[in-house]
Amino acid sequence: MSLKKEPTFQMNPVERLTELKFIYLPDFARYLRDCRLDDFVKEQLRLSREVKLPLLQYFESLSEEQIIEISKQASQEFLTYLTDNRAKEQIADSLEKWLSDQLPKVTREQVVAEDITLVSFIRKQAFLAFLQAYTKDPEKLIATIQEIDRFILKSETALNHTYIQLLQDRINDIVQRLQRSEELHTQAQAITHIGNYTLDLSNNSLVWSDELYRIYELDPKIKEIDRERIFQYNHPDDRALVSDSIGYAISTLEPFNFHYRIVLPDKIKILQARGEVLVDESGKASMLLGTAQDVTERQQLIGRLQQSEDLYKQAQALTHIGNWSWDLILDKITWSDELYHIYGLDEGSREISLKKFMSVIHPKDRNLILQNIHKQHDLHYRVKLPDGTIKFIHGKGELLYDRNGVPCKVIGTSQDVTEEKLIEKQLRENQIFIQKIADATPSIIASYNIHTGKYVFINQGIEKLLGYGPEMVFKQGVPFFADLIHPEDAAMLMEKNSKALELANRSSSAESNEMIVEFQYRMRHKNGNYRWFHTYGTVFDRNAEAQVEHVLNISIDITERMEAEQVLFEKNLELQQSNASLEEFASVASHDLQEPLRKISTFGDRLLTTQKEYLNEDGKTYLEKIILSSLRMQQMIHDLLSISMISGDKSFQPYSLEKILAEVLQTLEYQIEENKVIIDSGPLPEANVVPSQFRQLFQNLLSNSLKFARADTKLRVSIVSSIHKPAEVNQFQVSKAPEYLKIIFSDNGIGFNKIFADKIFVIFQRLHSKSEYEGTGIGLAICKKIVENHGGVISASGTLNEGASFTIIIPR
Repeated sequence: MSLKKEPTFQMNPVERLTELKFIYLPDFARYLRDCRLDDFVKEQLRLSREVKLPLLQYFESLSEEQIIEISKQASQEFLTYLTDNRAKEQIADSLEKWLSDQLPKVTREQVVAEDITLVSFIRKQAFLAFLQAYTKDPEKLIATIQEIDRFILKSETALNHTYIQLLQDRINDIVQRLQRSEELHTQAQAITHIGNYTLDLSNNSLVWSDELYRIYELDPKIKEIDRERIFQYNHPDDRALVSDSIGYAISTLEPFNFHYRIVLPDKIKILQARGEVLVDESGKASMLLGTAQDVTERQQLIGRLQQSEDLYKQAQALTHIGNWSWDLILDKITWSDELYHIYGLDEGSREISLKKFMSVIHPKDRNLILQNIHKQHDLHYRVKLPDGTIKFIHGKGELLYDRNGVPCKVIGTSQDVTEEKLIEKQLRENQIFIQKIADATPSIIASYNIHTGKYVFINQGIEKLLGYGPEMVFKQGVPFFADLIHPEDAAMLMEKNSKALELANRSSSAESNEMIVEFQYRMRHKNGNYRWFHTYGTVFDRNAEAQVEHVLNISIDITERMEAEQVLFEKNLELQQSNASLEEFASVASHDLQEPLRKISTFGDRLLTTQKEYLNEDGKTYLEKIILSSLRMQQMIHDLLSISMISGDKSFQPYSLEKILAEVLQTLEYQIEENKVIIDSGPLPEANVVPSQFRQLFQNLLSNSLKFARADTKLRVSIVSSIHKPAEVNQFQVSKAPEYLKIIFSDNGIGFNKIFADKIFVIFQRLHSKSEYEGTGIGLAICKKIVENHGGVISASGTLNEGASFTIIIPR
């Protein structure tokens, strides 16, 4: 009796593939072939060894160089197919080589299912290893990954189909032989990893085939198999499943089919149990017939595919990209999960129609969608969610054709770019805002590239201040401004700019604040006149080597200020000349005035001494008054000369005010002790002063307190100081400084009416007659002049018959 063998392949699996044409994968394959071929080969070999690819065992006799050479030729051929966008042909040729035993070092029977799975895994991982070096564009990354997945899926499907057919061919052959030999039956079980068993329910006796022993890694010589012992191999988490499934089959007499795990010493296997229940004559379950197949490899493959699918979904969620397909023949639309999130639709509503899709499109964008949905497109549009939220979508679509060139499917992606659109809008608004501010600013703001000399930004200030339009600057670049610089300023400006650029390039790029350089120079207005400008220049940005790329300049028209400074300079010069003349006049005048006064005083005194006995009482009185008036006049001239000399003395130096006070107290020691005056003085700091003037200031103030003491009260003078910030003294007219020194002299003397607080510093101003209190009325005027010469202010306050207080504020 002869057995007829069925044909091995009734249909080429490649013929089942739709047209495999890609957009991004060919360019990526070209990049790998032309730029990274050696690295691509080494990465595949590394992964093959890492995952222990079974096929590698057939190459162990070759050297590493030989293996690399074989792999390189195969990879180059493989990448060339993809580069030429001939993926379908590549799959077909690969299958042909396999089936015709043209694979290097390997026969078609030596290829196992694990090889197919792992080769696909290795190829994909090798692709992904170089994808980010190929492109950083998120959209291109996702699209390329999708095409890689699509190719791997199609290739692995064809390979698995061929393997299954090969396997089926072997199984068919084995089945035919099983009719002649039990040995062939056992061999079939080994190939398919399927073992069979029988369980007699009446006595719990269990009979196994040899393959089950191999699956459980037990010695086939042990023919007696204990059901309870075998049950212990079941994974603890699956024992209830096994018991319940078998129990249910026995009670219902229905077939069973389930997966469970067994735990071996060094591994865990996944088995698929199938079987049926036989009954005795009474209809009671009597025997269990079943098979157990080792499906560990298949389940792991399914797990990896599921993991790959999960990662793909995560990638879509992270990038807010969803994919879709529209079968034009069946009019069926399929969405990925992310699209439901993007369009705000319920994932439970899996049926998506064109009408439902169009319902969420913004009314103003619906015509745009309808005009492009049936063809290849790349466009932006809006969707309006049920809650009124507006989203911006970037949609892409590709039209696919069947073998006859008839459109059969549209596939595409939709990405939520709302955030990007909002950022773009904000950036545009900011740019407009900045441009408006720059144009409204009364200055020239410009930025240029130091390598090309081209300006990248110029505001309207160029037209307002120089009369030229910005378009001229953009057209000519740096030479435009170079031509406007005053010839006398050009060399200085170029040298200073060159040094500033050299210093900026030497500085660290990690510095948070770039240096600012200032220039003053003249530029020619469109009307021909030169105007002065003050320019502030700084680094705008740097290149990858931290060298200056663009410079930002802000130029302010200071022509009026420069002219005012020139006028001020001339006025100061005139004032200095006038002051010098006045000082010279005061010196001469004081000398000329004092000479006759000295003679009046001298001869009057001599007359009083020699002719006293010849004068009556009125004559003596008149003569004494003449002498006293001349002496007073001399003192007034001396004080006036002192006042005139105060402003000219600028010999400031850091000096201890404590030391100055000590020197003044020593000078007034006799008067202080005679009148038993109490001096309460706190510590005084060091200050930048003219020591001789401050010595006179302290002496005049203390002398003033001594002069105006109350007869019935012991005089007490208090001197205190404090340091103040600018904000605390901004109500006074003082020179600008980081901090100020305040000194207060106060006493408990006769005081004065507060209405005279401003008058007492006026020269020759007296609140009492000279017969009551001696003096010229110039002492406090000198104090005021000294304090003002130090950029400060002095003020007085008092209460009649209670005391007076003098406050001095100077820059420290």
